[in-house]
Amino acid sequence: MFTAFLPGQTVVVSERWRGRLWAAIPHRCIRSADNELVTFVPRGTAATYASNRDLPQTRELPRSARKLEAMRTCIYEVVERSIDQSQLHFFSPDRWAHISLCWTGQDAFAGWYVNFELPPTATPDGLETKDLVLDMTFTPDLRCQRKDEADFETAIGTDILDATIRPHIEAEATRILAMAEGRTGPFDQVWTSWKPHPDWPPPRLPAAYQINGQLW
Repeated sequence: MFTAFLPGQTVVVSERWRGRLWAAIPHRCIRSADNELVTFVPRGTAATYASNRDLPQTRELPRSARKLEAMRTCIYEVVERSIDQSQLHFFSPDRWAHISLCWTGQDAFAGWYVNFELPPTATPDGLETKDLVLDMTFTPDLRCQRKDEADFETAIGTDILDATIRPHIEAEATRILAMAEGRTGPFDQVWTSWKPHPDWPPPRLPAAYQINGQLW
């Protein structure tokens, strides 16, 4: 069950890994119910992340290797980055992924993005979860592609991720493919033409989640 938020309210979607804050993104609530939370993140929204990109020991590694190394060692620095595409997000409790619709800087619909992650739990500020490396994308005409499968297998094989998550992710992928085929939920065409409220400014993280905030 999710915390009730009002339309327009700021919702913090955070990630936590091994007891430590790992990412924090402010979202704008669109619709809130016990079994679903729909949020919007406009392009240019500032978010904070754990990153080892510029650390001496990882600077020469490719991005995928850096990500796994950060998860393995928990050695990182906190960085602030801007979201580069406008995104409409759909979260549900007990689900091992959330689905996003994405628009380019020219407001052209770019397709759907599926982020496999731990089932979200409610916090006083929003939701908390953790990315599980594997992703799936759908083009506007619903062509599907999995992303980062090799990295996911490496994470399982090196015990960064527990192998017991695999059947949950496969079941979630099957469910999402059926939704896409049936054009239901986030894949309903009504959402591809959705527009945010014109008076809403980009959401801001509460001070505790910002780059020098106490939660980091």
